[in-house]
Amino acid sequence: MRSEDGNQFDKMSFADRKAFILKERVERDIIMSPSNKGGEYACGNANDNFHLAGIFQRQHPAEICITYMLKHLIAIRNHVQKINTPTPESLRGKCHDICNYAEILHSILHEDGIA
Repeated sequence: MRSEDGNQFDKMSFADRKAFILKERVERDIIMSPSNKGGEYACGNANDNFHLAGIFQRQHPAEICITYMLKHLIAIRNHVQKINTPTPESLRGKCHDICNYAEILHSILHEDGIA
């Protein structure tokens, strides 16, 4: 099958997609580890940076997290619409960041007792 611009791409089977997602989760877990990027922003508790930014911006920590996530979604949308062309590695990183922010958002909502 070919995309609209004529480039060829393969479709994933369910098994291929599962294997791909599991492989990528390993990398995201490394990124989110407290000794890596995940711990670089918090001063005590894991979601402190979202709570502090929320105080500064007068927003709920979940809104701050969604804003950070949207930044990456917009960049990917811009790439798909050919507004700009980040590198494939950059796109991969943005996908990882979106997944990480979704999990962080879930944890913030859990802190509030609503998810």
